[in-house]
This record gives sequence, C-alpha cells and structure tokens, in this order.
Amino acid sequence: MKTRRTLSRIWRVVALNLAVLLLLFMISPQLSRADIAIELITNGTFDRNVDGWSATGESSISWVGTEGHGGRGVAAVWSHYADLHITGAGQPVEISVPASEYRLSGWIKVPAQENDSTKGRLSLVFWDQPGCSGTYLDAVGTPWVLVGSGWTYGKVIATPPPGAKSLCVWLSVYTEGGDAVVYFDDVSLRAPASALPHSIYLPLVAK
Repeated sequence: MKTRRTLSRIWRVVALNLAVLLLLFMISPQLSRADIAIELITNGTFDRNVDGWSATGESSISWVGTEGHGGRGVAAVWSHYADLHITGAGQPVEISVPASEYRLSGWIKVPAQENDSTKGRLSLVFWDQPGCSGTYLDAVGTPWVLVGSGWTYGKVIATPPPGAKSLCVWLSVYTEGGDAVVYFDDVSLRAPASALPHSIYLPLVAK
C-alpha cells in the first residue's frame, strides 16, 4: 500500500512537470529564454537606504528620501575632488558564467548645482580577480547625463572579456573639480536565463 502511494505521488509530480513544460512551450513564441532573467545586485531600488553600495576615494554615497524616480528614495553619489575626476560608488558581482551577457539599467538625474560640469552614468567595470580586484580589463557605460536633464533612463549590455572573474556595477560621477552630486534610482543588473546553467527548476520528488 505504501509503495502504491509513493508511486502515485511520483506520477502526480511527473504530470505536473509535463504540464509546466507544455505551458512554457506554448508561450515560447512570446517569451524567449532571453526574456527570463535574474537580478544580480542588492538594493538597486534605494527605497529605504543605500546598503550594499560603497563609495571610493574622495566620494560618498547617501540616501535621499524625497527625490525618487519610482520609489521612496534615491542614492545620492557625491564627488569631493578638487580637480577633474571620474569617481562614484559601486557594488561587486562575481562572474559565475564567463560567457554570460549582462544587462545594466537604471535611472540617472543630475540636479541643478553650482558645479555645472557634473555628469552621471551607469558603468560596468570588469576585473580579472574576485571582488573587483586585480587587473582592470574593460569598462562599458551608458551615455553621460548632463545637469538639468531630469530623470534619464540608461541601459548597457556587455559580455565579460576573457579572464574576467568579477565586475563592478558603478554609479559614476564626472566632475571638473569641487563638490558634485548625481542621483541614481531603480538600478538593475540582470543575466538572461539563456546564459545561466540552471534557469528552470522542476522538483523530482513530491514531499
């Protein structure tokens, strides 16, 4: 009797899995594997804080709760360099699938300020060691957003160069000197399911 119940459960799971696969097959013309992706960064919405992001050098990152594009707050990234610099705040992401295609997107705003040379953009910086360390390999970025442009959507797609083991999602600030600030919101880094080793999980045994 116990064996018969176990077999019955297994057959129910198999039938369910087949139904899911059939559904995926039926909708595949409208939804390709490339459209199914996973989020790879932490706290890109900045709804409550800027946890997970770190500034470098003479720059800083803080949370502003009144300027959000699509939520409750934004990341305000400041440059405090006295001369021309490209700086900002970032978050490291390990590269588990070297041939993956990465899609970085988000919203950028450069508010009116005394330093009218300020620009902002999203960037991907590739490194040959984990944790965004070792040797710099390559970088790509969205077009620069200028002072007074309002909220501007940016998107860039990139494939890691050979030997890349990590990438840094960078909230970039350009300044020709003096304090400068750029706002960022709803930042996302996604890898298509077609580039991932396990995109769909189907259970084999019912519990």
